[in-house]
Parts: sequence; C-alpha cells; structure tokens
Amino acid sequence: MTFQSLLVGLVDRCCRNGWRVVLAGGVLAAFAGWYAAGHLGISTDTDLMFAESLPWRQRAMTFRDDFPQYRDLLVAVIDAREPEEADATAGALADALAQDPAHFLTVRRPDALPFLRQEGLLFLDPPELEKVLDRTIDAQPFIGELAKDPDARGCSPLWACWEPGLSRARPILRRTFPH
Repeated sequence: MTFQSLLVGLVDRCCRNGWRVVLAGGVLAAFAGWYAAGHLGISTDTDLMFAESLPWRQRAMTFRDDFPQYRDLLVAVIDAREPEEADATAGALADALAQDPAHFLTVRRPDALPFLRQEGLLFLDPPELEKVLDRTIDAQPFIGELAKDPDARGCSPLWACWEPGLSRARPILRRTFPH
C-alpha cells in the first residue's frame, strides 16, 4: 500500500463522515482554545526572559535589591523643536503625574536640578561643546556690552555700531546663529 492510496482512503472516509469530522474539528479547536487561554501568555517583564541562575542575572538581582529606588521606573524623553518648548512640556507632564499619587509614587525631573541648570555644559560631547564655546567667543563683544549695562541704555551702543559693523559681523553672526 502506497502513501497515495492511504491519502485517498483518508479523504474518502472524511467525505463519507463529514459531520463527524466537522464535529471532531470543532471539539479539537475548542480544547485548543481552552488550553491556550490557561497555559499561554505574553509577559513584557524582561526579567522573566532569562533564568535567574545566570551569573549576570544574579548580579542584576543583587543590584536591584541594593538600590530599590531604581525599581519600577518610568522614563519619559521629550523631543521638541525648541528647548523651551521641551522644558515647558516636561514641566506640565511632571505636574500632571505628581497629581496622581495612586499610580506614581514620586515624580522627578533630573533636567531641572539646579546643578544641571548651572553645569549642564559639562555633559555635552566634546565636539558639540567646542561649537558652543566657539559661538560664545564670537558673540563675546555683544555679550560684553550687554553685561556692562543690561537695560535699553546698554543696548544703544550696539545699535549705533550695528550698521557699519554689520558687514564685518555678518560671518560671525552666521556662525553664532546658524539657520
């Protein structure tokens, strides 16, 4: 008996007992659904992906136990066209989350810490820091005049030399305020 004749016999038997085959298929599908609902699932917890016996997992668990403040963190990264817009959005988000202590125990904005406000340039990449410093050095004459007298009277010497110095300052301004 060949495979083809076995296959033909199976199809013939299924055709003669159609309702029984459909009923058996339905029962089998229902059992599979019941089993899948009780035994299969999806977990988004990345800690469950790897065995706890792995050395690096044991170190991670020790770290988690030693530093409980880093558990259950939610980090929001806000991207905006202007830094002021991102700052305002982050402030509004932090205020809104702080109003919900049932879901958020603490709300922190590390970017708003006084140290980072004062010393934030320390965290720039060296090439980016170099660009900022170059632009600041190029704008130093203007900044110096404004620092001497920061009100409208202090701006008047800048306006007086604006037109004659514009042709000389144009390359500096382009580097300082690129489009």
